[in-house]
Amino acid sequence: MAKLTESKIGKLKWNKSNPTSSGRQIHNDEAVGGLHLRVLQPKANGNSSKVFYVAYGPSHRRKFYRIGAWGEWSLNEARDKARAVRKAYYEDGEDPNQIRKEKIQSQRKRLTVKQLVGLYLSEKHPVWSISYNRNNRRHGNVLIANVGASLAENITLEQGKRMFLKYVKDGKGPTAELFRVFGTGLYNWAMDHEKIPSMRNPFVLEKSRGQKSQFKVDLSARTRVLEYKKEEATQLFNMLEAHNVAGVNYLTVAKLYLLTGFRNRELRTARWEDVDTGEMTFHNTSPKYRKPYKIHLCAMAYRLLAELGDGHIKFRKGPIFPSNKTDTLGDPRTRTAWHRWMSAIKNDPLMPECPKEGYIHIHDLRRTATTWLQINGVSTDNISIFKGSKPRGVTQQAYMHGEEEVREGCVEIIEKLLHIINMDEEKNMFKMLKRQETANG
Repeated sequence: MAKLTESKIGKLKWNKSNPTSSGRQIHNDEAVGGLHLRVLQPKANGNSSKVFYVAYGPSHRRKFYRIGAWGEWSLNEARDKARAVRKAYYEDGEDPNQIRKEKIQSQRKRLTVKQLVGLYLSEKHPVWSISYNRNNRRHGNVLIANVGASLAENITLEQGKRMFLKYVKDGKGPTAELFRVFGTGLYNWAMDHEKIPSMRNPFVLEKSRGQKSQFKVDLSARTRVLEYKKEEATQLFNMLEAHNVAGVNYLTVAKLYLLTGFRNRELRTARWEDVDTGEMTFHNTSPKYRKPYKIHLCAMAYRLLAELGDGHIKFRKGPIFPSNKTDTLGDPRTRTAWHRWMSAIKNDPLMPECPKEGYIHIHDLRRTATTWLQINGVSTDNISIFKGSKPRGVTQQAYMHGEEEVREGCVEIIEKLLHIINMDEEKNMFKMLKRQETANG
C-alpha cells in the first residue's frame, strides 16, 4: 500500500468484513521500515484505538515496540521515533523494549509525591502536636491533589510557585506561607534522608523575598494574653475549677504554664524524672529552639505538682500528665493534646473572649507570663532567658552565666502575681507588687 498520511489514518476504521483472530488490523507505512499502524477491534462501547508500532530484529525472532496511540503521536513523530528505535537496535545494539522495562523498574523504586508525603508525615507524627499534624496533613493533601502522581524528584520550581500563588489569589496569604514552609521542610527532609536525589527545593521560591515580592506574605501574629485590667485571669481560674475531670486539673495546668513559661508540648510531655527536688528545678528536656535548660521550681509550682500524684515527687516515674493509652511495655504514654481544653473549656460561656482573637489558647499562657514580666519592668534579655530563648545583642555571653538566677527571679514575680490574683486583687496586682517590693526594700 502507499505511504500513510494523517488524512488516511483519520479515515481508517475497523473492517468488520475482514476480522482477525488477533484483534488487530495492520496498516504498514512504506516511508519507514517496520513502522505500522494497528487498528484495534472495537470495545463494547464501540470505541476503536489506532496505535503506532515499529518492528525490529531478525525475521524469525521479530520484536515489536509500542510507540503510542495516534492522536497522542502524530505520524511524523511516530516516524522519527521508529527511526530512532531501529537505529538504536541495528547500530548501537540496544533493545528499546529492554531499556523501557529497566526504566519502568527504576521508576518503581523512585517515590511519587504522594509516597514521599506519606513517609514524611509518618516520621514526623510522633514529634508533632495533634494540631500541627492535622494542619500539615491538609498541606500534604493539597500537594497530592495537584502533583501526587508525579515523581517527587521531577517537581519543578514553577509548580511550587503556582500552588503558592493559588492560595494568595484565593485570599489565603497566611495559609500560602504555611504551605510553603511545609513543602520546604518536606523536600529538605527528603534530600537529607536520601529519599530523592539532591535537587533544587521547589518551595524555596526566591533567594530573598523583597518588599515588593509576590511571594512575600505578611503574617499576623496572635498576641492574645490574659489582660489583668479586665480580670481575665480571675475569670479563667474560676471557670477552670469546674473542669477538674478525667484525671486532669486544668486550673493546675494553667498555673504551671504561667510559672514555667513552657510551650504547649514542653509541659504536656514532661515527666516526673524531669523534676529535681534537691535543687528545686524543673528540667525542660526538649525545648523548641535550643538546648535543654532548667527553670526554678517555686513553692507554688512544687505544691501544684505534689497535688497531681501520690507519694513524694522524688520517687514518681513516668509522664506527669499521662494519657489513657499505654506503650508496648504497658506504661502510660504522655498526652497528645489537652482534649478537654479543645472541646468543652474553649466553649464554656465563662471563657474570657477577645472580639478579634477569640478564646484563650494554651500557648497564650506562656505569652501572658512574659507580658506580665515586661509590665513589671523585667528586661527583654531576661524575659528571653526565662522562656528558654537566647538573649540577643552584645550582652548575650554575660547573661549566659546567670541564667538560672534570672529565671528564678522571673518565676518569683509570677508567683507573687498569682497570689494576688488568688486574693481577688487582679486589677491592682502590679501596684500591689510594687508596694510589697517598697515595703520589703
